[in-house]
Amino acid sequence: MAELQIHRLEVLSTDDPSFAEVARFVEPPPRTPEGRFFPAYHGFNIGSGADVDISWCDVAGGLPYRVVTGFDRHMHTEELFITIDGAFYFPAALCRHPDDPDDVPNPEDFRCWRINEGDLFVLKANVWHDGCWPVDPSHMVRFIMILSGHRTSAEGGKVDHTGKRFPEGMGGILVDV
Repeated sequence: MAELQIHRLEVLSTDDPSFAEVARFVEPPPRTPEGRFFPAYHGFNIGSGADVDISWCDVAGGLPYRVVTGFDRHMHTEELFITIDGAFYFPAALCRHPDDPDDVPNPEDFRCWRINEGDLFVLKANVWHDGCWPVDPSHMVRFIMILSGHRTSAEGGKVDHTGKRFPEGMGGILVDV
C-alpha cells in the first residue's frame, strides 16, 4: 500500500489576490428591521440569477401558545426556511382563490406542523402562513428565510406579498398543544 501524501495548506487572508480567482465579496444592501425579521436584506444580488431577499429571524419564547388572526402569502414566490436553532409550530393554509389578491383565508383552512431544528423546507407560492411559534416557550427559535426578490420594487412598493386578517367576528387560530 502506498504511503499517504499530505499536502499542508498555508492559510491566506482574503486580501490575497488569489482569493479573487475563486470568489468575490459582494456589498449587501442596507439592513432594515421589518417586524421580527432582522436583518432583512431586500433585493440582494449575488451576481447571477434573480435578486433574493434574506431574513434572519429570532423568535423569542413567551407564552406556550397565542391566538393569531392575521397571515400573509406570496402569490408568485416560494420561500426557503432554514431552521437553525429550536423547533417550532408552523400554521399554514392553501389559498382558496390563488389569482385573487383580495382572497382571505378562513380559520378552518389552516393546519399546523411541527418543524424541527435542522429542517429545511420550501413553502410553496400562494400559501397563507404566520411564521413560527416556538415549541418550547423558554427557548428562542432561529431560522433564515430566503425568497426571490418579493419584497420591494424599484419604486419601493411591495411586489409579491400580501397580508390579510380574518374578518371581524370570524375568530382566530390557536395551536392545540
